[in-house]
Amino acid sequence: MSTDLQPNAVLANRYRIVERIGKGGMAEVFRGMDHVLEREVAVKVLTNRSDDVSRRFLMEAQSMARLNHPNIVAVYDVGVDRSLSYIILEYVRGRTLREMDRKTMPLDTALTLILQLLEALQYAHDQGIIHRDIKPGNLMVSDDNVLKVMDFGLARRMSDMSNLTQSGHIVGTLAYLPPERFLGKSGDKASDLYSVGVLLYELLCGRLPFALDSGDVAAVMYAHVNDRPKPPRLQNPLIPPALDRIVMRLLEKEPAKRYGDAATLIQDLRAVQAALRTPARHAPALDENAEQAAASQPAAVSQPASEETSQSFAAEPSEDRATARFATDEFVTSKTFTAALTRVMQGMMCARKQQWREAEDHYVAAVGMLTPMKYPTELARTYARLGALYCAKMKATGVAPPSEVAAAREYLTKALPVLRERRLSGDVKEAEANLQALESLPASA
Repeated sequence: MSTDLQPNAVLANRYRIVERIGKGGMAEVFRGMDHVLEREVAVKVLTNRSDDVSRRFLMEAQSMARLNHPNIVAVYDVGVDRSLSYIILEYVRGRTLREMDRKTMPLDTALTLILQLLEALQYAHDQGIIHRDIKPGNLMVSDDNVLKVMDFGLARRMSDMSNLTQSGHIVGTLAYLPPERFLGKSGDKASDLYSVGVLLYELLCGRLPFALDSGDVAAVMYAHVNDRPKPPRLQNPLIPPALDRIVMRLLEKEPAKRYGDAATLIQDLRAVQAALRTPARHAPALDENAEQAAASQPAAVSQPASEETSQSFAAEPSEDRATARFATDEFVTSKTFTAALTRVMQGMMCARKQQWREAEDHYVAAVGMLTPMKYPTELARTYARLGALYCAKMKATGVAPPSEVAAAREYLTKALPVLRERRLSGDVKEAEANLQALESLPASA
């Protein structure tokens, strides 16, 4: 959907449209001119006019209007003209962090940007506002290297938090979301700091901590909830141990084990940056809780190297674009789709614990949700997981009921054509291996 606003169009007899500079899932953004105050502005105009999106759009304006900080994009005005809802924002000359090279950024530059982000978050948190969607596309870096946080469309007041399971809808950007959000919780200050940790990991290592090159959305969700990322120093040996510990603490699964607030994190990062700028000094000491958290870390879980998520999704077919947007930079507005992905993730968790019946129930429910929708890749992967579940159960129990053998064969056979068409070699190899294993089973229990 588009606003159809053309250059020289005027909103509210005041804001002249100059050019379109961005488009997202909910709104278009234009560079404009405020003829009353004679200054450039950014004009954000709603394109999706559903009740839920309109509510979030108004929430963004209300949240940002309460914030006055040099590292937060200022909101100047909000209104409706000719049925078009708009927000007038500070215009920042520069690029989003998404548009910058995040793979080769110097340590000092990365820390400087993250510290500016944290200053903004500390201020917002002190005002009782959680951002809930920290990601490169929501961070502007001006031509003079000042970072500005924008898009508080998902922001919530701490006093108005509610459990997301009421709507069954996960919003935000999957690659940067904290584990608790996938488990139906709304999140708090520690959730914002987890997203900062993902971003810091990306800037330091040139890759995301859970960027699976297969583009498997449910697997990324599962990884956030269950897997420990490879420590940054194993990706980039130039990272000092103190910084490595900070990042790993930010990425803790349990919110209580992360930093309690941005202020303490800022203090530790500034100490690291000071040490980097003066190599002769000893490594900075973290606070006692940070040292204890580092000492309690389990051994690293090795993961295959992969490109960042946005690149890995580039080859997805057109009907799966919503899956790609969910994982990279947009919202998925289908509550049924996000509920299905959550079911798949829960099935994976149960399968890992050999809770066979519970895993089967989750997968079957996900199949029922995905079948009417145009997400063939996710449906095929769910079929393959169901087949693999039966195979794993039969291997673990030593019993091969004919009904389960037939069901496993049926699901794997349904999955393979789509997986092959999508050239998902890892998935294809696993599904074929499971089918081959079924051939060696006896015809009856």
